[in-house]
Amino acid sequence: HLAPFGGGSERRRKQIQSLLEISSGSRTNDNNSNKPPPLVIAGDTNMRLEEDQVMEGTLKLRDVWKESGEDPTTRYTWDTEDHRGDTKEEGRGGGGGGYFNRYYGEDTRQYKTRYDRIYISDHRQEEEEEEEVNNLSKKQEKQKTKKSCL
Repeated sequence: HLAPFGGGSERRRKQIQSLLEISSGSRTNDNNSNKPPPLVIAGDTNMRLEEDQVMEGTLKLRDVWKESGEDPTTRYTWDTEDHRGDTKEEGRGGGGGGYFNRYYGEDTRQYKTRYDRIYISDHRQEEEEEEEVNNLSKKQEKQKTKKSCL
């Protein structure tokens, strides 16, 4: 359970970064490789949509929900809206009338969002991608050298 509230984004980034640093130093593969196995981070991360860029871009985490197709019926993990009057078409996933997830009464701010996340940190994939880029660069250099020699 990471730091709460909208203002906790920097603290959440630091918490995730600490997890990545700690785990990369302590994880080893069964095949005695120096590359650590994938790390799965799952739970109530309290992430906001605007934090995706940092988590996925800067920290290079992969969001499992996004990678599995971004099914809109499973998007929200927090829902304080009162759906008891929904028709069958408006119900959750289009399949069923009234329900409520976390309805706290008329005075409560009603909204839906996605606080929970499942992230995968797979440094092996990053290293393989870097190796591909390096190999491509070397290949291009060789081709330039051949052309200049002709």
